[in-house]
Amino acid sequence: IVLNGSRVIAVPVDEVQEEADRRAAIAAAVAASMEEEAQAQAAIIAESQRARDGMAIGIPSTKWSLKTIAGYRVQCERSGLSSLVSKRFEDFESLHALVRRQMPLGRVDAGVPKLPRRVRALKSKEELEERRVVLETYLRELLAADSLKFYADSFVEWLTTDGAAWQVGEADADGEGVRADGDGSPSPDPATAGGSAGGSTSTATSPRTAQAKSSAPSGGSRRGPAASRKSMRAAAAPAVAAAADAGAKAKGRARAAASDAGGTLKRAAKKAEVLVETVRARMEPVDEQAE
Repeated sequence: IVLNGSRVIAVPVDEVQEEADRRAAIAAAVAASMEEEAQAQAAIIAESQRARDGMAIGIPSTKWSLKTIAGYRVQCERSGLSSLVSKRFEDFESLHALVRRQMPLGRVDAGVPKLPRRVRALKSKEELEERRVVLETYLRELLAADSLKFYADSFVEWLTTDGAAWQVGEADADGEGVRADGDGSPSPDPATAGGSAGGSTSTATSPRTAQAKSSAPSGGSRRGPAASRKSMRAAAAPAVAAAADAGAKAKGRARAAASDAGGTLKRAAKKAEVLVETVRARMEPVDEQAE
């Protein structure tokens, strides 16, 4: 019996017990779900911690010059092994997209650090140093994130492989060969190791760089893009001259044909005038006779 103001309400005991049991079951289900979520989160953190154990990453140096594009040397130490690879900002963008694709739905924005925005140009080494620090912080945030478990393998592969956007090339003697990709700033000059920005310069080279060096021809000086272009121009010169001569001859023939056509038209017009005059002369006596 439940008193409600001045009224007395009778409620069966069985219904009260059923309602209490239902609420207890709901509370138990909620508690179990929360416990499972906590265990899953703890497993993710533990797995991510195991993935990052013994790993240290950084960007110890950069490459930059006024006629090339900025590049970054990314160093990774893991399990006693060290690698030093070359990256451009496009490679950081590719990594960011890859990490986001591998995150579970609903955890992308919360589990992935923000990638710094692309800049149009880096006008000095001081600006490049600031950029290096920002990108290094981004990599370390990726490493420290609790969601590392989801992208650990791809992250390690990226840290130990030369970037797809990195183009190895040399500025030629004429100062050409500028490439307008990367961070919007000038391109790494592979002929020099580049100044160390915020860290010591390492002599370690990546497997891809070593392979490129081993496949380079020995002996003699390398010919840059300008030398190649000059040789191509020299080879094409006879064909260009022949084409110009043929064009001049064709133009002359066209002018001669146009001149002949004009003369023919003038002669035809003259004949027509003579014919008209002749007809008029013959018609005049007839007209006089008719009058």
